[in-house]
Amino acid sequence: MEKYSDRTPIEKLNIKLCKMLLQVNQSASNLAVRGELGRQPMSSFIHKMMIKYWKRVCTKKENSLVYEAVMYNIRHETAWATCIQNISGIQNLETFWNNDTTQAFSEILDRCDFEYISQWKQDIKADRPSNRGNNKLRTYCKFKTEFKIENYLQDIKNPKYRKFIFKLRTSDHDPMIEKGRHLKMKLEDRICKKCQMNVIEDEVHYILVCPHYQQQRSNLYKELTKIDSSFPTMDESRKFTFIIINSAAAQQLATQYIHPPN
Repeated sequence: MEKYSDRTPIEKLNIKLCKMLLQVNQSASNLAVRGELGRQPMSSFIHKMMIKYWKRVCTKKENSLVYEAVMYNIRHETAWATCIQNISGIQNLETFWNNDTTQAFSEILDRCDFEYISQWKQDIKADRPSNRGNNKLRTYCKFKTEFKIENYLQDIKNPKYRKFIFKLRTSDHDPMIEKGRHLKMKLEDRICKKCQMNVIEDEVHYILVCPHYQQQRSNLYKELTKIDSSFPTMDESRKFTFIIINSAAAQQLATQYIHPPN
């Protein structure tokens, strides 16, 4: 199956509308936008619609006009038949027609989903040692394990809060780990300028460690302990994941960090 691309006109329009729906900048990561909404490319939907149509015409009788039209397309290797062949991976469509194909169609449709989602998972993890921290989704791929719409997009009603959580989850934010990437700074030089710890300012430092946000963090932890009493005993990694994937926790994070105490 072909590799999906966001560069065709229909995909550019689709991703633009998705970003408008999320109320984020057009520079936001396409992979993250698709992942947060669980939205596959339009070409994936088109492929599945073609397979479903192929399944429907396969039920037509051999003396019908539809049957004759399909056989003509297959035998003359028209663009439609070739496309069906490429999507399905079936070399002999005429032989396929004459067999019980119910299970085969189901497997083809499942494969359409599986192949795109597998490619998406590979792409969000496309960080190599030589990149030196230049993968925008370096943090995202650690907690984003399923290709589905995220609960916070439906649970958090305040659009300003939703946008804040999206930007934090997808590293489209202010901490130096991301600013430094745009400035082409070495990873080790992206030091937090808000404290004296002389460490890289990444998402974990921003939320859980930096003394500059101590008051916000204190208020946040009180609220998170109400949500899950085991929160104080979690290690740093579990705390970060809990905050970033739990809708109620994410809303508290947005509340404290967007509206800091006086």
